[in-house]
Amino acid sequence: MKVITITLLFLSCLIQNMHSVNRNLLRAIDILNVVSTVVEDHIEISWQTSQQENNYLVVIERSVDAIDFTQLDTIYITGSLPYTYIDSQPISGTSYYRIRCICSVTQIESISNLTYIEYEVQQKDSFEILNSFPVPFSGTLNTSIRCKTNMLITLKLRDLTGSLIYESSKMCIEGINTVEFSEILNTGNSFYYLTLTDENSNVKTIQLLKQNAN
Repeated sequence: MKVITITLLFLSCLIQNMHSVNRNLLRAIDILNVVSTVVEDHIEISWQTSQQENNYLVVIERSVDAIDFTQLDTIYITGSLPYTYIDSQPISGTSYYRIRCICSVTQIESISNLTYIEYEVQQKDSFEILNSFPVPFSGTLNTSIRCKTNMLITLKLRDLTGSLIYESSKMCIEGINTVEFSEILNTGNSFYYLTLTDENSNVKTIQLLKQNAN
């Protein structure tokens, strides 16, 4: 009788432990403290998970309307340490982020609350005007431009009233380019504004003085 009693107690404990293990396996993971932060030219998304032992596939997603989400990346995690993901190519405006965790054993999925943030993409200078010569100019005008990549530059020359005197587009290669203007020989003595615009709508303007020779 003692042997039977001990065996039954052992089996009862074993079954309880198995039920406990199964409940832990089937329990969805908690995704905690999801925060998005702007850091210089990128956005950091951080979160923490509740205590768990299984490996999880984490999917980081982004949306512009909090409805349709796009997958940014996937990583594998285990344990409950804090985690951080860097969105190195953020978009201008409001971005919504969420974290999806999928258990590698049970395939049970958990989805975090949304975190959102405002971000403005900083346009980097793609070109610069080095100089224009001669100063003042009377005949042909030369303008030196340094471009970071090959690009199309639109040049517009306006007088002090804003009237367009000359417009042209030039294909500039990476490095220093010199653009020659010979079409403005017949304009009068005055100040002019030369505006250069690249394909990304970056604009630079300089003031020029024309003084015809007597």
